[in-house]
Amino acid sequence: MSLSVRLQALLGGSINQFGWFFFGFGMVFFWLFVCQADLTSWYRFGGRVVTAQGQVTGSSDTGASEGGGKHHRGTPVYKNEFAFVVDDKEYHGASYATGQRLQTGLAVTVEYPTGKPGVARIRGMRTNVFGPAVLFVIIFPLIGLGVISFGLRNGVGACYLLAHGIQTSGRLVSRDPTNMQVNHRTVYKFTFTFKTLEGEVCTANAKTSTDRFANDVEEQIVYDPRHPRSALLLDSLPGAPHIREDGHLVSRRPALALLSSVIPLASILGHGWWALWLLRQCSSLP
Repeated sequence: MSLSVRLQALLGGSINQFGWFFFGFGMVFFWLFVCQADLTSWYRFGGRVVTAQGQVTGSSDTGASEGGGKHHRGTPVYKNEFAFVVDDKEYHGASYATGQRLQTGLAVTVEYPTGKPGVARIRGMRTNVFGPAVLFVIIFPLIGLGVISFGLRNGVGACYLLAHGIQTSGRLVSRDPTNMQVNHRTVYKFTFTFKTLEGEVCTANAKTSTDRFANDVEEQIVYDPRHPRSALLLDSLPGAPHIREDGHLVSRRPALALLSSVIPLASILGHGWWALWLLRQCSSLP
């Protein structure tokens, strides 16, 4: 089995490509919102806290906002920096608030967990740009991961059958419409019959919205000799691989293997690089 066949089985097809695209696109929102969300205050400040008097040392617009629409900005999120003294030692921090920009020099009440003045916030504000509500954006990469997992599981099963299965041929016996549609075209379930080496008659199914199967043409099928009912039609796989006369399995469109790898590689390399960069930034913090 050629590498192009493996790549297309694992990464090709509209479902796989949709999953990788949705995951990559959703992770952009993850980095933008979730990584700038206050997700720790619920336990850091959930117990006993100590208050102290502090003073605002600066205030700035973070560039982020809440609400708004396509043509107008929502309510800005402001970063309010402050300083306070505990046991003759000065501490500095920053708190964030939506629509609340404090004047430099303003006296504020600062709170921090007992014994941890280095973890402080202005009372009534949060410790990061966004609140926990932005966690809803996680649903987008999670949907993508779910689709990717489904596609990879099917791809791994297909690769196993292609590597260890027995090759045969089958004929179309039924073409039934399903309740699904792709690009406003009805998806049909095609059922084929084939005979195993032991003479058992089994069926193989494929679902597609294209008329790629003909009634009077034999289709190449690969089935698991241990479980003959586990079978697949080669033409139903991405790239429509076929078996050459020498028995070697190759793709009819090997160039699609490279195209199928573009979105997954871009997602993995792009978001992987960004994750490593963030880890380096965090490790360099005092």
